[in-house]
Order: sequence, then C-alpha cells, then structure tokens
Amino acid sequence: MSGAGFRPKVDRETMREFTQVSSWRSLATCLLISALVVAAAAVGGRLSGYWLALPAILVISGLQFHLMILLHEASHGLLHPNRKVNDFVSDLFCAIPFGTLTRYYRVFHLAHHKSTGVRGEDPEVEMYEAMDYHFRTLPKWKLAGMLLADLVFLNLFRYVTWMVKFTVQKGLKPTLRDLALNLGFWGGLITASVVFGFWQEVLLFWCLPYATFTVFFAKLHGYGEHTGEEGPSEYERTWTHRFPWIVNFFIYPLNSGLHLEHHLFPRVPWYRIRAFRAAILALPEHATRAEPVTVDGYFFGTKTIASAMLYEPRTPETSRPESAPVIAISRSGELDLSAAA
Repeated sequence: MSGAGFRPKVDRETMREFTQVSSWRSLATCLLISALVVAAAAVGGRLSGYWLALPAILVISGLQFHLMILLHEASHGLLHPNRKVNDFVSDLFCAIPFGTLTRYYRVFHLAHHKSTGVRGEDPEVEMYEAMDYHFRTLPKWKLAGMLLADLVFLNLFRYVTWMVKFTVQKGLKPTLRDLALNLGFWGGLITASVVFGFWQEVLLFWCLPYATFTVFFAKLHGYGEHTGEEGPSEYERTWTHRFPWIVNFFIYPLNSGLHLEHHLFPRVPWYRIRAFRAAILALPEHATRAEPVTVDGYFFGTKTIASAMLYEPRTPETSRPESAPVIAISRSGELDLSAAA
C-alpha cells in the first residue's frame, strides 16, 4: 500500500547522485558516537565523582538513539555499499549492544514500509499498541501514563515480549555468525569490565540509559513519525519535522525527522536526505502536499504532533493529480525543472 498514490518522479541521474552510499561516513559516525559515549561516561562517573551522572545519562541516551538510527539505515543497506560490511558494522555498533540483530530489524522494518500504517499488516502499529501507544486522541492523564511507562521499565518489558513473539512468528533464528558476534561482543565487554573494574559504569551509563530514557526517546520518535491515517499515499500517512536542534539530538537525530522524504525515497542515506529534500521542495506539487504533514514541534510549537494526533483528530486535505512532474539536477548542481513543463 505504501507505494500507492502520488510521489514526485525523479530522474535517474538525480537519484544516482543522491543514493550513493559512502564507504566511510556512517562507519566514522559509529566510531565517533561510541567514543562520545565512553567520554560522557568517564566525565559523568569517576572524573566528576558521579556528580554529573544524570546529565551524562541523558546525553548517552541521545547518543544511543543515534546508533539506533544508524541501525535503521543499515536495514536499508545504507551504512556501507557492501552488504556484508553494512551488516557487520551495524551488528557490532548498532544492533548487538541493544540486544538485537540487523537482519531481525530489517524484516520488521521493511514490513512497515510495505504497509505503512495499515492495522493488521504494519508490525510497527501493532508494536506500539502493545506498549499502549494507540494512534487515537487521548485524555492528557492517559498520555502521562503512557510516557511514565517508558521511564519505569514497563514498556521495555512490553517491547521485548512483543519483539520475541514477532521473531518467533517470522521463524528468525540466530546463525553461527550471530552467536559468535554476540559472544565476542558481550563476552569481551563483560570480561574486560570485571577484570578492569568498570562494570558499574557499564550498568549505570549503558544499561540504565537504554532501559529508561532511550526507550522513551525511541517511542516518541516512532510514534511521531506517522499520522495514524491509512490514506492512499505517504502524504496522508507520514510526518516530516522541522524541529530545533536540541529536540533533533534526542528524538530525531541524523536527519531522521525527514520521514516523509525517507518513505517516499528510502534509498537516500541520512547524510544526503536534507539536500534531497531541498531539491524536491522546489516542485510546487510536492511542497503543497508536504506542508499539511510538516510539524514544528512535538508538544510545543505552532503545529505539533501532540495537537494533531493526541488532543484532536486530524483530517488532512490533499489532492491527487493523475501525473507527477519530474525534477532533474544537472551535474553542476543547478535545478532543472524544464522536464516538469
């Protein structure tokens, strides 16, 4: 269903330019984020006498969510042009540290792309509803209860229970490679943390952020990606976000807030999608359709996810042309809209 309805038509040269996958950018980002996690744990822990533990936990939660976004990129094969390298890097930095595998997440996520928002077909809708996140208006006290469940481990338990059930239903089983990678990562980390005496830091600055704030940020992120509608195109089903940088750091890092553009063109990697969005916004038809599903805040702003989804019903007004214009970009980078005439 997600392929139905209007979508801007982009010429092959333009798509080739914007869908090139770098062999180093995401890998370097994984390494940088991992180094920042270690640095934040050191500053929040022994270097400050644990006085900065809470700020460090919050920052680490945001950084953990950056790695989860890179897992999402890997599910589309966008972490590295070589699929084996793509999955290895993703498993090592982005999947196994959070108790999953890239190929497991890929099955889940691509099913979501295939049937975005369709109840009974989109596993993401079912997953959120299992954690009491329903795509319908709610009283504010109910919303507060939903958010609290993330911070007291309840939704982590619900998530793990649902994901195990989904994995079994899909017949997904770990291979020898998967077991070896898990043993190497967790065995090495646990052994080193015990031998060198930093196991407390692993619990405090990795496990605790993941089980509380990171789950919370991930829930806000995923719940705020889609409208809850089952309309004929992504322009009815998917939000795109213009949020402040601090909100993006914790909830929509690495350009992941440009979710409408991602669902329309899922082969564009995270470091190219902002420029790609600017290019297709030059098409009046796309710009007109994207505006009703563009929000500037989650709970605060002139047009927010909360007001559109949680406090009052949303009824988007969109037209559906029979044909779509073509956008082209020359090798010099100039926009060429002559094909749209």
